[in-house]
Amino acid sequence: MQYSSLFGSGYAVSMAGPLIPYLRAELGFSLAQSGYFISSIAVGSLVSIAVLLGLIHRVSRKRLIGFGNLAMALSLVMSMFFSSFAALLALGFLRGIGNGCTQLGVQTVESEKTNIGRGRSMGRLHMTFSVGAISAPAVAGLIGFFPETWRLIFLFGAVPIILGTLALRSIPDKTMPIPMRRPGSRSGVLRTPIVYVMALVGFLFVSLEAMLYGWVPSYWEELNAGVVAPAALALILAVALALGRLLSSFFADHVGVGRYLILISVIVVLATGIWSFVPVPGLIVAIIAVIGVAAAGIFPMNMAIAAHRFPEAAGFITNFILIFASLGGMVLPSAFGELAENYGTNILPHTITGIALVLLIATLTVGRTALRIDPTTTHER
Repeated sequence: MQYSSLFGSGYAVSMAGPLIPYLRAELGFSLAQSGYFISSIAVGSLVSIAVLLGLIHRVSRKRLIGFGNLAMALSLVMSMFFSSFAALLALGFLRGIGNGCTQLGVQTVESEKTNIGRGRSMGRLHMTFSVGAISAPAVAGLIGFFPETWRLIFLFGAVPIILGTLALRSIPDKTMPIPMRRPGSRSGVLRTPIVYVMALVGFLFVSLEAMLYGWVPSYWEELNAGVVAPAALALILAVALALGRLLSSFFADHVGVGRYLILISVIVVLATGIWSFVPVPGLIVAIIAVIGVAAAGIFPMNMAIAAHRFPEAAGFITNFILIFASLGGMVLPSAFGELAENYGTNILPHTITGIALVLLIATLTVGRTALRIDPTTTHER
């Protein structure tokens, strides 16, 4: 259930970028409108997660995931029948509400488990999200052979979400109980400075991921490199992210989650810097793959550290970080759309390099203060 639902969530989040060429060609969207379309799901996610911040210890995890899946599936199916910018923006917002509920429900269930290897567990869970994200550009690439059927991209995204919902119905309520909250656990978390750095990591990582997913296809089309198709480059990114999360599930616990977080953040900065100063088309393809593999582990490792440091409020800290993560997917991608309208998408690598540098500073702080999460002392259930 967790994997199928998060697979669908990954598809729903990553489909915006591959859709942009179709929306611009078929519906006449401008670059600025495209930026808002990309950000609409993040806005909806932010709203849902913010509302749930004070309710996470009162809401059934099963109902939360079920509602989120329903909202995403409904949004995707309805998007097939509308062409106006306002309608698709509103449906993107609804998709974001569903995504926020599903991701919060699934990740809270995982973070509240005990006696597990945190790095391995979170890495595998987020790898499923990445596999879903691979599917969106893959479907967009196939649709490219039959461009008149581009709206099927929406429909295909609803299938795994519906399957996840059917699997959810077979799970007894008692297997997903609402954990008791310890008095003062939330206030204690919010008085700890490192929590806000963890939230910043979530904001910056999702900003970087959303910029890559949302704008790399348009950047590549404007570059007119011709090495691979824009949808193929998005697929390479998605595969790299999935591979990176798989690798994090194998190696993070062995080297220490904090050390792993710092290492992959350094690699991202180096790769984005090379992209900015050596924008050679063939090299860019390889750089995008390296960024994806390295950056993929940042968010799950950050969440693993947070759950380990604050086990008494795992649901609350998950919710808190996801609020800032949703802001990251909303603010910078839409702002970049306005900038690209005036300066073109060729400023994308410089923008991403700036994000990566600030992200490195934040991950250095989280990684250096993290407790080592050693799987030799825990057993996955």
